[in-house]
Amino acid sequence: MVDAKGKDTSLPLAVKALKKVHIAEQLLNWCMKHSQTLDNGERSEENNPHPLQHGIAFTTKEMEVLWADIESLIKPSWIQSPPAALGTPSCGKLKSNQWCITGSLYLPMTLICLWSNSTSEGTKLQHRQELLQLTMHILSAIVIASSQVTSSQHADKYMFHMLKYCKQL
Repeated sequence: MVDAKGKDTSLPLAVKALKKVHIAEQLLNWCMKHSQTLDNGERSEENNPHPLQHGIAFTTKEMEVLWADIESLIKPSWIQSPPAALGTPSCGKLKSNQWCITGSLYLPMTLICLWSNSTSEGTKLQHRQELLQLTMHILSAIVIASSQVTSSQHADKYMFHMLKYCKQL
């Protein structure tokens, strides 16, 4: 396989000799090459249509809105809240039920509020709305797939969301 610059990107013939350390090294090199970081370690927001500081999707301001939503959402007592500092090293790893609640309740609520009526302009607005659509398709598919009941309608809805998600990637 050849990339746009004519460089061979195919796997080496000795794939069996490829070790985890080699994959990690290639991943780190790719991240370093594609990262736009400043001297203080923060990502550059200038000349970047997608200024990101948390992961690959959220700005610091967006994370602050998510944290505020986690703190202030009134929910039934049987629903456990995810950690208030979600996405930070101090939060640690989420348990499966925390992922489920975050993905089915907090993320959709926050992202719809943030990105459906965004005040961003041009490319950033389009990017945010595309991310919102992708997120809603994958979360809908997950909710359908993890339902305790199933039918041919569930299967059709699941396939619809997964196909939309895959086509938009």
